[in-house]
Amino acid sequence: MSVALPEQLDGHLSVDELVHAAGYTQRVRGAADYRLLQIVSRIHEFREDEYIAELAGQDPPTESAGAEQVLSPREKYGPNGLERAVGDVGGQLCVTPHRAKRLIAAASAVRYRLPETGRTLAEGFIDLDRMMVAVARTDLLGFEAITRLDRELAVTIFHRGPMSTQRFQTLIDQLIHRFDPDAVRRRAARTEDDRNISVGPDRFATGQARISGSLPQEQAAVIDARLDAMAKEVHKGDGRTLEQRRADAYVALAQGEQHMVCRCDECNAAAGAATPADMAGAVTGPNTASACNHPTKPRMYVVVNLSTLLGLDEDPAYRDGQGLIDADTARSPLAEVKRVYVGPPQEDPAAAAERYRPSRKLRSLLHAGELCCQFPGCNNPIAYTDLDHQHPHDEGGRTVRGNMGPLCRFHHRLKTFTPWRQYQDQWHKTVFTSPEGLRYVGNAYNGLDLFDAISIEPADRPSAHPTRSRFDQLRQATRTKQIHAQQDWEQRHPPPF
Repeated sequence: MSVALPEQLDGHLSVDELVHAAGYTQRVRGAADYRLLQIVSRIHEFREDEYIAELAGQDPPTESAGAEQVLSPREKYGPNGLERAVGDVGGQLCVTPHRAKRLIAAASAVRYRLPETGRTLAEGFIDLDRMMVAVARTDLLGFEAITRLDRELAVTIFHRGPMSTQRFQTLIDQLIHRFDPDAVRRRAARTEDDRNISVGPDRFATGQARISGSLPQEQAAVIDARLDAMAKEVHKGDGRTLEQRRADAYVALAQGEQHMVCRCDECNAAAGAATPADMAGAVTGPNTASACNHPTKPRMYVVVNLSTLLGLDEDPAYRDGQGLIDADTARSPLAEVKRVYVGPPQEDPAAAAERYRPSRKLRSLLHAGELCCQFPGCNNPIAYTDLDHQHPHDEGGRTVRGNMGPLCRFHHRLKTFTPWRQYQDQWHKTVFTSPEGLRYVGNAYNGLDLFDAISIEPADRPSAHPTRSRFDQLRQATRTKQIHAQQDWEQRHPPPF
């Protein structure tokens, strides 16, 4: 098969057309991945039939045969149907046995457990990674629950469109809590058995190692919060990035230390006679913490309904950067913490709306109403985002719920210094417009979907009010127009473009 050179393939396209081509290619890849999973599942099916046929053709054991004699060498040591399929898939795709087995598991789920969600992959609404996330997170659900979840998940994906992996995972977890609460407890029990930490070479960077592992959420959150606290206790003059300080803090903990060496000029001078080897390390004695004079209390942000906190229901909570947690796990760390109570958005006082910095109540509401950075595809936790005025404050933008949202520093700069624009509708759906005029929903699924207490409609706008139906019609008209434009472009630029 001949392939056109890059300059022949894409050189004549404008930026707008290149962006459309990228989206089209993503959808084609989704369809190809869906077919790959179907093929992989059939390979597995063939190998299982082959294995069963081989066992059936063996002579039956006699009654006097011992346990070791009953099992033939093929039965004792030979690969079963799944293992044979792992060999086929791994060899053809040149992937590890672990990856091949995960693909086969996903393929089986697409055919038998999550067929409706699989169709969203075939039509390019999700990618293979998200499909495998859905498979892994729902593997403990019973038949009735998985059938209902599959239908609801597919409808939500088709209706809301693409969403970041953090929002996608939270959506799945919420559906699991709704359709099979027992699966949440089964998952919690398994996390204890599945915990692990591994250290190995980094495949992408020579001379570096990669640390990975799996821990129960509450334990991982404690480690994460502790690393953050240690990384932030040094002076501002320390030249390391936050990521570098977190890595050094991890080494410090492994060496039994509770504080980090501050590398600002003042602390370097105070170190005096310290050797270069000492200064290169990440640890220090107890004097450094007092010299830096920064608290090291770990922080974590948890959003939970007051009714759940009081034990009136078992609705899940959300831990920033970690995802959904069950009610019991949420209650345990909230006994002695700093709390902020938020409710449905109210009209902000005129003075507060004119100030640049949002009030504490408004900050808490914005944090509770979102799951991560609002930019499409971004997973940065709320704790690491800026609360941005969508209509700039110096141009008359007010500091109110309808004009603010969390953006990580990168996307905040992108929106501020380039033609990217952002707006919210009445229901706080955030839409980003690219320099070429393409529109993307940034928070297709958010905290308002999780917590009813902050998503109650204002009293002066009942659910049947024309404003709702009017905007629904406008959204549908816009979506239809975009679909037609995309189909027209694809007809004019068939593969390979």
